[in-house]
Amino acid sequence: DNTKIRPSVHLGGFAQFYPSEQFAVQINALLSSKGYRESVDGFEIKERPMYLEMPVYGMYRILYRDFDLFIAGGGYLAYGFAGK
Repeated sequence: DNTKIRPSVHLGGFAQFYPSEQFAVQINALLSSKGYRESVDGFEIKERPMYLEMPVYGMYRILYRDFDLFIAGGGYLAYGFAGK
């Protein structure tokens, strides 16, 4: 196997809003680098894309005595803006 991983970076931040005591919305902005390097028939192929990812999660909080349980789900948008 001639495929090698490329160490990458994942930087970002988030904001969390609480419309009620039991419901929260979390919005993220992440700068993600991905990629790999591969040799095929003497040719070297490099992929190094960069993405701006924007996940949005909804979270429901269940309070039970001194225990908090969060159930979360959501989706994200991504925009590839650089790379080879």
